[in-house]
Amino acid sequence: NMAALSIVCVLALTRAQDQPLTCQSSLLSGLPFCNASLPLALRVQDLLGRMNTTEKASQTAMVGAAINHLGMIQYNFGGEALHGLWSSCVNGSSGSQICPTQFPAPLTLGSSFNKDLWRAVADATSTEARALYDLGPGSGARSLEGPLGLSYYAPNINLMRDPRWGRNEEVPSEDPVMNGIYGQEFTKGFQLGYQDSIDMKYWKASVTVKHYAVYNLETDFKTGISRHAFNAITSAQDLTETYLMPFEIAATANPGGIMCSYNAINGVPACVNNDLLNGRLRGDMGFEGIIATDCGALSDTMTKHNYTSSGVETVTLAIKAGVNSNCGHFFSTYLNDALANKTISVEEIDDSVARILALRFKLGLFEPNSSAVPKYPISAVDSSENRDLALRAAQSGIVLLQNNPTNTNDKSKSTGKPLLPLDKTQFKNIAMIGPNANASMNLLSGYHGSPPFLVSPLEAVKAKLQGSGSVQYHVGCNMSGPCASSSIEAAAALAKQVDVVIVGLGLCGDNYGGGPPKEDPTCFKIDEAESIDRQDLLLPGSQLELLQAVVASGTPTILFMINAGPLDLSWAKLNVPAILSAGYGGEYGGQAIADAIFGDINPSGALPYTVYTQQWANITEYDSMTMRPSPQTPAGRTYRFLDVRHEAGKPLWPFGYGLSYTTFDLKIAQSINSPIKVGDSSSLILQVTNTGNVAGGGVIVCYIAYTKVAVPEPPVKQLFAFSNTTKLMPTQVQSLEFTLTPQGRSLVGIQGDRIIPVGTAKISCSLGGQTTVEQMLDITV
Repeated sequence: NMAALSIVCVLALTRAQDQPLTCQSSLLSGLPFCNASLPLALRVQDLLGRMNTTEKASQTAMVGAAINHLGMIQYNFGGEALHGLWSSCVNGSSGSQICPTQFPAPLTLGSSFNKDLWRAVADATSTEARALYDLGPGSGARSLEGPLGLSYYAPNINLMRDPRWGRNEEVPSEDPVMNGIYGQEFTKGFQLGYQDSIDMKYWKASVTVKHYAVYNLETDFKTGISRHAFNAITSAQDLTETYLMPFEIAATANPGGIMCSYNAINGVPACVNNDLLNGRLRGDMGFEGIIATDCGALSDTMTKHNYTSSGVETVTLAIKAGVNSNCGHFFSTYLNDALANKTISVEEIDDSVARILALRFKLGLFEPNSSAVPKYPISAVDSSENRDLALRAAQSGIVLLQNNPTNTNDKSKSTGKPLLPLDKTQFKNIAMIGPNANASMNLLSGYHGSPPFLVSPLEAVKAKLQGSGSVQYHVGCNMSGPCASSSIEAAAALAKQVDVVIVGLGLCGDNYGGGPPKEDPTCFKIDEAESIDRQDLLLPGSQLELLQAVVASGTPTILFMINAGPLDLSWAKLNVPAILSAGYGGEYGGQAIADAIFGDINPSGALPYTVYTQQWANITEYDSMTMRPSPQTPAGRTYRFLDVRHEAGKPLWPFGYGLSYTTFDLKIAQSINSPIKVGDSSSLILQVTNTGNVAGGGVIVCYIAYTKVAVPEPPVKQLFAFSNTTKLMPTQVQSLEFTLTPQGRSLVGIQGDRIIPVGTAKISCSLGGQTTVEQMLDITV
């Protein structure tokens, strides 16, 4: 009888292990790790102690395995959410399709310089992520990496080091401080929404900030070496000051994860780089979350960088460097062998897996029915609130680069006032010309999901003129490749027949999204995207020829650009009266363009990057990571180090530039204390007045530039604060406060050491890159 009872007990235990249990099951509910009132660390340690080494190793893959007898579901730690969820649509209760909101690309969001907007977009995205996740794996919602989880590979806060980089569309700016703040706000919004405490018990979802570090190149033009084998050579000064700074700032927001990159840094691949991971990231920055590899990065370490000679050696170095989660097969293939060979210890695995388990607990995966775990209905996906936010984000990313009076030989069409906003009573007959004039999927840029809808520029302009004018369309030419002269001639002929021409040019950036290239009819090849860099700053194909033919018609011309990486628009700046930079505006990208053209909104964005000429690209070696002027980078990189005395260092438009349909006066209402002691902070209060005739707002960026300091080669200037004005009515005044902290005044020495120096500096704040106020500052001991 005792033997029979033992068999029954064994069978019962076996069945329990095979069947998915939860912390609400009687077999688990009394265990410490299922006690939600216990501290997180105790729950993690109790669960870890109940796992065997094989089970522990199974959690280190991107898709963590289910462990049924411990109530652990299979969980996907990978997903994409750079600017809205990369997800397929799902069926709603009425049979209609429900699709995730597609916001503007991060660089377009960067043009807003709006921290609240960045957080709101991240908050909305994670709300939709949680709502779709709660439908369960049977809903059909899938991302690039499989069924949706609650953890996503976003944001990307690498630097826009070079305008030719294919992934510029994914990052917010060329400034390391700005990118770090973007990472902070995105992390807070995505993980916590608008909760103030980063100690919130359960998160909405989790981020994995990427790509750490010095990742700014897809292919080296000179050698053909791709990012998978590229060795980024950087000085200690550039490393700390430029490439690590965004992550240092973002890490303060407690992101769930940070991703190590494909490339090597000074000879050591990023994902086995103990100094950068354990030393700088975990040690200096205090990062406690998961370090995840980019997909295939450990394989690259061995097979592309040739840094290791075996899979066991590779995973051993990765674990010892601090990596926890591997997107790829190396951990799942070699980790148990490394344990068996004792090149890594069980204690090292425990430390690694503990961080992964902690994230599962923070996401509420062990008590999904708890009222404390965030929950959202499926109606939160593509909600009216999120549509409004997507439109506001697209509008906020519009940058007005030029707005001159019309240049036309036809006096009946001429006007002495700026061409924009367009007067529908005067310009009733409109031609829309160009490969981006009717952009659809190209509005989304890379890493997009299935959009609920798209509004093209052509559709939006037609809607504006409905019943009061006419709109004709001609593509003129495709985005890239040769174009028949007859097509350009036909477009120019159309231009002569109308009152005004709106030309849409730019690049094709739609990739890694809802389908292959050619999603947009004019995009026969991708110009900028992951794995695809540009070799010059010129308009591709026959676009310049098309623009010149249209302008030669004599009809007033408006140019809008859909692109991320800046283009040399020297000819357009001299010959086209009105130019708008629209970026990749998401589902409402076309609507935002039309709203700006007709004055339904007043453009308030500013450039988060420098627009160089092709001359700069001709002399700047793409594969050089050097920021300061050097033999490889004679004019320097980004506004912080650009030598404007060099002929190639004169930008077409500078960082922070953006016009408005109104005018502003900017004054210092309260200066920063001077002299100021090296360890003190002080506030600058600026007063902005709308001196024009229409409502509007703008971007204010504040810089510090050292005029006398002991640190060699300080930046020309560096950003220490930025903000937006509200929408100001004519004569309305707003005061804004900017704080200059010791960190904001700090410089980095040759050895990579951060210094808060004494010396003399100039503080300057600029509205739209034009109206500027200045103050001199003495910094003393």
